[in-house]
Amino acid sequence: MNKSFLLTLAAFFVASGFNSAQAQTNDLSQNSLLGPVKTIDITEYEPVKSGKKWVPGAKLTGTYMAFDAQGNMIEEILRGSNNEVLYSTNIQPFDNGKYVEYKRFSDGGELMTSESGRLDKNGQILSMKTYTANQKLTSYIKSHFDSKGNVLKTFLYDSNNSIINSKEYGYDNNSRLSFIKFKLEGGEEYVETYDYDNKGQLLNVKTIKADGTVVSETNYEYDSDGKSKVTFYPSLHNSHEHQITTFNVDGTIKELIYKDREKSTIRRELYTYYTKGKLFKVEAFEKFEDGDELIPVYMINYDQYGKEIDRVIYGVNGSVDKNIETTYLVDEQNNWIEKVERDNGDAISIERRRIFYF
Repeated sequence: MNKSFLLTLAAFFVASGFNSAQAQTNDLSQNSLLGPVKTIDITEYEPVKSGKKWVPGAKLTGTYMAFDAQGNMIEEILRGSNNEVLYSTNIQPFDNGKYVEYKRFSDGGELMTSESGRLDKNGQILSMKTYTANQKLTSYIKSHFDSKGNVLKTFLYDSNNSIINSKEYGYDNNSRLSFIKFKLEGGEEYVETYDYDNKGQLLNVKTIKADGTVVSETNYEYDSDGKSKVTFYPSLHNSHEHQITTFNVDGTIKELIYKDREKSTIRRELYTYYTKGKLFKVEAFEKFEDGDELIPVYMINYDQYGKEIDRVIYGVNGSVDKNIETTYLVDEQNNWIEKVERDNGDAISIERRRIFYF
């Protein structure tokens, strides 16, 4: 079974988009880009010391991105050190989703596989065809819809039109997702259920096997300002390890806590912000096997434009292992056009960007 097919199979069984912790933003915001960016060309170089300065040496990778006037990405190309295309993505956004085309190339620049299809607004695959380099169909995904545009069934077929896996969707009287039934290759079946409160807010998502065993569960809590807490149990069948996420009023993540089966905290992440949801600092703490206390793992600081300015990485005893500082040259829109990362004064990464605006 080829890698492209496995990627398609994995994406096919990602649950519907109820797990987004933050408000949806456009692609420019997700890439921390400011102003009406049209295209951006990023090149990463190997740092070389010339006298007392660090300068760009050999090219390592290159990334090209293009956006429409609404800030949606419409093209992305990843290139190797010899400027050869490794991956390419073309995107055509529409109101409730987007059409996509993915291509993967060999190191010599030859097309290996291609995929094209339709995603919904949450990134779920509604249709997708996967081809070899000579355009032989290897698999495809097809969906059926009701009169309201809700997806009812999605099937994954092989090249012989045999069904490999399927998903069946159910909705309540308010057109809210109620369940998804999964049928996997080999006959395994399970269902994912969705429950809501009287305000229409999602309360609970469960994944249940055919014998009634609850495999995983996510619980949602709300205050007067909206969603305040999410508790996720990824493997109820095996243990009660879980993750607790708490949120700020604006929907940004405030804290992540990971609990083991004894309900002891084994990891904690803290998020602090400037105004308007811009990250100021992220701190992570973890309990190691032989320890009883949480010790620092890393700390990342950002400027008010979303750029990382320093990253401290700690060793297992809590002492500083690395202190990586990042400096920038910026353009008139405050987007960086050169980025240099240094560890104890030595450059470890140099990137440059060419940015064009509408």
